[in-house]
Amino acid sequence: MDPAMDEVTPEANEIGENVLPLGADGNPLNLDFETGTLKDWTVDGEAFRGQPINGDKVARRRSDMKSRHQGDYWIGGFELKGDRPQGTLTSVPFKVTHPWASFLIGGGPYSTTCVELILKDTGELLSRTSGSSKEDLRRVSIDLRRSVGKEIFIRLVDRHSGGWGHINFDDFRFHRREPDTVRDVAKPAKKAEEEKKRRLKEEAKEPRARENAQPELRDNGAEKSAASTLKFAKSLHFASLDAVGEESVRLEREYIKSLHQIIEKHPMTKAAKEAKELLDKRDR
Repeated sequence: MDPAMDEVTPEANEIGENVLPLGADGNPLNLDFETGTLKDWTVDGEAFRGQPINGDKVARRRSDMKSRHQGDYWIGGFELKGDRPQGTLTSVPFKVTHPWASFLIGGGPYSTTCVELILKDTGELLSRTSGSSKEDLRRVSIDLRRSVGKEIFIRLVDRHSGGWGHINFDDFRFHRREPDTVRDVAKPAKKAEEEKKRRLKEEAKEPRARENAQPELRDNGAEKSAASTLKFAKSLHFASLDAVGEESVRLEREYIKSLHQIIEKHPMTKAAKEAKELLDKRDR
């Protein structure tokens, strides 16, 4: 049997799998906002006042994104007042009855636009999750195996007023097993870093004699070097799509930097032409 299956409270056997946490009265909490109100939540500041949002308002103002929320209602930090307001939205405390939790998140990639899970008794921060500069909500999972039986609360934080200064959130749930979601964002980032080290190591091994080679050989070397850098740049881009928060922003920044390096160092190569096309497409 999966060890995580043993780490549940007696209540978990009664309420089942993929469920909303229970309040002190034994009823499911409004952590999916399907009451159409902020029942079981406390608002501080202006960022979340007037929530939740009904329906996909993202698709009405953008052709490239959707809210992808669950049910009818969700927290859309930008939809009512834009990025300027700041504040927090805090849930009532509830007992951790299952070893895993998940929720939907979108919005800003900053540590100041995030969803936090906090232990009630000690104030210990168990997790902090940020968006990825997309309005689209996507589900992430949190390992709560060490906190089963304890009380926690959720805090949505918006302390950023610039671009992407908002957070989107919906549908917090408990699970007996780890759900199929985004969790270990270090894996794609680690893969990209390993690719970078490998590429630099290979370039270091190239003989200095290539500087004195025939023009056609030098051109061939430039093509190979540019192609290698382009491959690395693409790995950074794909890793940024899988990562979340500040890690996603960092990887995308490295991707753009690598494309510019190709154009500057090897302007006459096929890879440079493709790099220009990728940058042009991104800026549209």
